[in-house]
Amino acid sequence: MFDGEIVRLKQDGISSFASLQEALSNEETGDLVYYAFDLLFLDGVDFRASALESRKQLLAGVLENAPDNIRLSEYRLGGGKEFFAKACTLRLEGSSQNDEIPLIQEPEVLTG
Repeated sequence: MFDGEIVRLKQDGISSFASLQEALSNEETGDLVYYAFDLLFLDGVDFRASALESRKQLLAGVLENAPDNIRLSEYRLGGGKEFFAKACTLRLEGSSQNDEIPLIQEPEVLTG
């Protein structure tokens, strides 16, 4: 099981949420792309307690021969503030920064 997002790329290769909404509304989904950015489970093994870097490496291996519309979301270590500033300048959508959060936490169940 991957964690990722479905996007529609504009002609310049940049994703557009508005374009995705339009594609879904018009049932024109042939050019949608799934970007996987984390590996949660594989072959019955739960990887959520594994370090983020390890999950990213495993994910890259799993997606090595994936179809063209399933892609590995690139990531980088360090330089988050500079990257975020550049993403804002370019008006990119879907960029995020993590402070090396290594583990996926179980969701809390609220009762009452």
